Amino acid sequence: MTADRARIVALTAGELADAVRAGTIAAVEVARAYLDQVEDTAGRLGAYVRTTPALALAEAAAVDAARARGEPLGPLAGVPYGLKDSLVTAGVVTAAGSRILAGWVPPYDGAQVRRMRAAGAVLLGKLALDEFGMGAHGDLCVDVPEDRRGVVGGAHRGGDMWHVPRDMSQDASSARSEEPGARRPGQGAAAGVWPSGHVAEGSSNGAAGRGLDPRGHWPSGHAPGDSSRGAAGRGLDPRSHWPSGHAPGDSANGAAGPGRDPRSPWPSGHVHGDPARGAAGRGWTGPRNPWSSGHVPGGSSSGAAAAVAGRAAAVAVGSDTGGSIRVPAARCGLVGLRPTWGRVSRAGLVAFASSLDTVGPLARTVDDAARVLACLAGHDPEDSTSLRAPVPDYATMAARGRSDGLRGVTIGVDRAGLTGVEPAVAEAFAAALATLAGAGAAIVEVALPDPAQALTAYAALSAVEAVSNLARYDGVRFGLCVPKDSFAATAAATRGAGFGLEVKRRLVLGAWLQAHPDLQARARAARATATAGLAAALGGCDALASPTCAEAGVPIFLEDVPEDRQVAARTAADLAVDRFTVAASLAGLPALSLPCGLTAGAPALPIGLHLVGRRLAEGQLLAIAAAFEAATPWRALARGPGGCVMRCERSAAMRRGRSQMFAGPEVA
Repeated sequence: MTADRARIVALTAGELADAVRAGTIAAVEVARAYLDQVEDTAGRLGAYVRTTPALALAEAAAVDAARARGEPLGPLAGVPYGLKDSLVTAGVVTAAGSRILAGWVPPYDGAQVRRMRAAGAVLLGKLALDEFGMGAHGDLCVDVPEDRRGVVGGAHRGGDMWHVPRDMSQDASSARSEEPGARRPGQGAAAGVWPSGHVAEGSSNGAAGRGLDPRGHWPSGHAPGDSSRGAAGRGLDPRSHWPSGHAPGDSANGAAGPGRDPRSPWPSGHVHGDPARGAAGRGWTGPRNPWSSGHVPGGSSSGAAAAVAGRAAAVAVGSDTGGSIRVPAARCGLVGLRPTWGRVSRAGLVAFASSLDTVGPLARTVDDAARVLACLAGHDPEDSTSLRAPVPDYATMAARGRSDGLRGVTIGVDRAGLTGVEPAVAEAFAAALATLAGAGAAIVEVALPDPAQALTAYAALSAVEAVSNLARYDGVRFGLCVPKDSFAATAAATRGAGFGLEVKRRLVLGAWLQAHPDLQARARAARATATAGLAAALGGCDALASPTCAEAGVPIFLEDVPEDRQVAARTAADLAVDRFTVAASLAGLPALSLPCGLTAGAPALPIGLHLVGRRLAEGQLLAIAAAFEAATPWRALARGPGGCVMRCERSAAMRRGRSQMFAGPEVA
C-alpha cells in the first residue's frame, strides 16, 4: 500500500468529507485510492461480489466539478461506500446472494442509492451477503465472483438452466411493479404457498421437514421455556457449549476447550477452522473477518462489515432483519445501527421479512454512522411504511453526547439474561457498564423478554413472510429459469435449483406454518409480549444495554454443513447468535452495536456492546454511544486491524480501562 493510499483509507468518513469540501483532497483521488484498496484486498476479504469503478470515478468527478463551480457539497461529499447486494442499483446486477437472481439487472436505483448519491457519496460496488439475508455468519452467499465459486451473470445456459437477465428494453414503470423489493397487488401470505417440489433436502418425512417437531409444536430446538434445546434461554447451563458452538474452556480464541479435539464438529454442525490452512480454510467462499481469517465476519451483512473493517470502504449500507447489521458490526469491531422500523425507506430493498426488514449504516465511528443515517432517514413516498417524523441532526446529537457525557441518562440491564455468555464477553460487558457509569449514566436493573420465546417468534414470523416475499421467483420474471412443460413445474424446478438450502428450509417452515394459523397466532402473541416487555423496560430508562453476541467469535467451517440430522442443530445455534438483537427487531425499535473490547490472546477478536432505545430515539442512542466511545480506548478500533489498534492486556487491565498499542495484521 502506498503512503498516500494508507493516509486516505485511514481517514474516517467525516474527515474525508471535510477534506473534500475544503479542497485539500480531490474526490477522484479518494475514489482511486479506495478502488486500488478494493482490488488489493479482494483475495483476502472477499467482501465484494461486483465492483463499479467507472461509476465510482464518474460520481467522484461530479463532486469535484460541483466544488469547482462553487456549489455546496453534500454531507458525504466524496466518501466511498459499499452497498449490500440486496439493495437495487440501476444497470448493476443485484442478486441478493442467490443464484435464482443471477444476472438480474434492476432498471432503477433504490431509495438508499439515490439518497447516498444526493449526499455526495461514491459507490464502490455491491457487497456479499447471506442469501436473501438469511444467515448469521456470512457463509451462505451463492453469488460470489468466479474466482471463488464460478457464478456467472448475464444470459447463460448450463444444462437445462437459463440465467435470464432483466430485459432493459421494458418500460421502467412496468419493471418497477415487479421488482423483487415490491409487493404485487393482491399478494398476501396465502399466495406464497409453495407447490410440491420446492421443499428442502431432508424434508421427506412430511411438510414440517426434519427441523420441525412432529408433535406440532415450535421448530425443534426453539421450544419456548426449554432452554436446554434452544441454547438461548435464561436457564442455559454455563457448562454447556456456547450458542455459537464454542465450549467455555478457551473463550479467548474460540477453541473447543480442554479435552476436546478442536477439529471435531460443533454440536451445531460447524467445524473449527484451522488458521494455518490459509485465508479461510477449505471450502469457505464467503467474506472473511479482517481481524482473523479463521473466524466468520458475521451475517447477513458480512461483506459490508468485512469491507469497512478491512479499509475497502469508508462506510457501508446494509440491512437488518434480526441482527444482520449489528452482529457483523460486533464481529468486525464496527458501529452498526438498525433504525426504527420505517425511519429509513425500504424501497429498493429485496424483501426477506417486510415487517422486520430495515436499512442502516455500518461505520468505523459513531460520528460516521450518524452522518450516514442522517442521509438515509426520512419519509419516502415510494414506501408507504416510511415515517413522516422529522429527521434531527444526528451528528450534532452524537457530538453533544461526546462532549457532555451521560449525566441524567439511565441505562437498563437485565443481569439475569446474561446466563451462558462467554466469559470474555461477560468481562468486557462489565467493563463497559463501569465506563457508562463513569461517564455519568445511572445503571438500573430491568427485566427483559425471554430471548428463547423472542427467537421462536422471529423464526416463525420471518419464515411466513419470506414465503410470501419469495413467491415472485418463479422462473418467468427474474434471474434463473429451469424450463419444464408447465408453469408449476418450471417454478418448482427453478426454485429447487435456484434457492440454497437455508432459504429452502425457511420456506418449508413458513409454508407449513401458513397451514397452522394457531401457531402463527402464538408467534404473534410472543412478538407482542416481547414488544410490551421492551416498552415496559424503557419506561424507566433511556436505553437498554447488553452484549451484542454471547460469544466473541465463531470459527469458520472447513467442511460443508451436514444437510440431514445436524441441520436443525445448526439452525438452533445460528438463531441463538441473535439472542440479544432479535427482540428489538420484533418491536421495531432502534438499536446499535459498537466496540467495547477485544479478547486476550491471538487472534484478538472484537466484542460488541448492544444498545436499544425508544422508538425514533436514534439520536439519543448515538449520543450514548459517542459518550462511551470517547471514554474508552476502544474508539481506536476505528483504525482497524490494518494499523495500530488498542488491545487489552489482561482482564484486570480491561476493568481499569488500560490498554496497550500493537500492530495488527495487515489487510493490504
